[in-house]
Amino acid sequence: PENGRTVFKGYLFAGDVPLDESGMKDHPLTPMNDANLVRVMQAQCRRERVGLLDHRTVARGVDAIRDRLGALRAAGQAFAIADAVNDDDLRVLARAVADQALVVAGSGLAIGIPALHGLAPSADAATLPPARGSRAVVSGSCSAATNAQVAAFIAAGGPAFAIDPLALAHGQDLVAQALAWALPKLGAAPLLVYATAAPEAVRAVQQQLGVAEA
Repeated sequence: PENGRTVFKGYLFAGDVPLDESGMKDHPLTPMNDANLVRVMQAQCRRERVGLLDHRTVARGVDAIRDRLGALRAAGQAFAIADAVNDDDLRVLARAVADQALVVAGSGLAIGIPALHGLAPSADAATLPPARGSRAVVSGSCSAATNAQVAAFIAAGGPAFAIDPLALAHGQDLVAQALAWALPKLGAAPLLVYATAAPEAVRAVQQQLGVAEA
């Protein structure tokens, strides 16, 4: 939720829009054309059934969540999509599953886990030492956000080397080319090596090479 990713009634939102209306709808490998995570997960299960742990239940607290999980289990539903509209929901969910031997969940649940073991965020944890030496950014995601970040880096004059998947598929040694390009540029400023591309460019490559090869 802190990053604008929330689940309500089983639907995943990116900011103010359902995921299937966000930039993820055009993702080249995992296009999201349905924001309902119960349906998305159910489609990937052969025998197991998927249920919903809705926000009304989460808002009622730990005991209500545990009761609902028990009811889902009794109904033969092996997995649950849990609503979470703020970080407090994640903390309550973490407490509700604290006695489970194994919890498999979205990474957001980790927000609530340290407190269960008497750990608190350190004031020093947010202060990392400054980067030293040469720095490289390697970018492969083709999400809308990453495309914007790559464009901003290049627009600001950052040195960038684009990986051409067709050239790579045809046997060109782009690794050697990228290293040779980078060597004289190493210094105080970061440089970028990227395969990030717009959805239409990715689709064009996939049409030539096939999705898996691309």
